[in-house]
Amino acid sequence: MQVLSALLIWLHQLATVVWIGQLVLANLVFMPLFANQLEPPARGRMMAGMAKRFTPLFWGSVVVFNLTGVPMLIGGMDQVGAAHPWSILILVKHAVVVVMIILGAITLGAATKAAAEATPTADSQAAGKRVRLMSTVSLICGLVVLLLTAVAEAL
Repeated sequence: MQVLSALLIWLHQLATVVWIGQLVLANLVFMPLFANQLEPPARGRMMAGMAKRFTPLFWGSVVVFNLTGVPMLIGGMDQVGAAHPWSILILVKHAVVVVMIILGAITLGAATKAAAEATPTADSQAAGKRVRLMSTVSLICGLVVLLLTAVAEAL
């Protein structure tokens, strides 16, 4: 049983690293680089390519994160009870994860749609700004998830 538990934890952490890692790369490396180095048409093509590559990583991470997290959550609640501070922190963490999933799905869809336009319009430029904002909020949520997890595990 300990081997299964270790495997669940490892897969859960791996999914978390991939998910939050792509947010770090997108927000702190790729988007600033694209904004400073590329004209809008080329920037749109690069954003579309990035969204295309990130989409399977995002959804794969979400699936693995949830498939491994549910048994871990049930096991943890069985040990400490629903009113324990750990349970409350983990519940808040999962609420933030739901926000991240929604933002991620919207962001990837918007990035793909905005980048599909060959000639940038005011609408596509506004959509690009919304994509950057949603991606930044997702990154902040990811960092909050890591903080909540650390605090809960320290209890």
